[in-house]
Amino acid sequence: MIEEALPAILSKDPLGTCLSHRNLGLLDLESTIGELDSTLDSTHHLKSSSLVSTYEPLPPLASYPSPPSIVSPPKLELKPLLDSLKYVFLGPKETLPVIISSFLSSNQERES
Repeated sequence: MIEEALPAILSKDPLGTCLSHRNLGLLDLESTIGELDSTLDSTHHLKSSSLVSTYEPLPPLASYPSPPSIVSPPKLELKPLLDSLKYVFLGPKETLPVIISSFLSSNQERES
């Protein structure tokens, strides 16, 4: 039974596995785990030596802190928005973009 379920259990779709094998919970859990463990031990393509861990190193931390965005606003690329959204700009020089609903009235916009 485990050999039949193994491809589904090892699939990349856990929800699909749970839905297609929802009756596996009715089995004797200890014996099922033991069978699964021995089946996994006997497979050659799953040996840990074939798995390669990859990671991307983080960039080094800046030696000095960045100034606050209110003092030195970041240079942003403003992307097109859905019709229901729009940009408004805050701050003393109106350099800080914020996305709001385009359905707000002028009064609501000033209040937010």
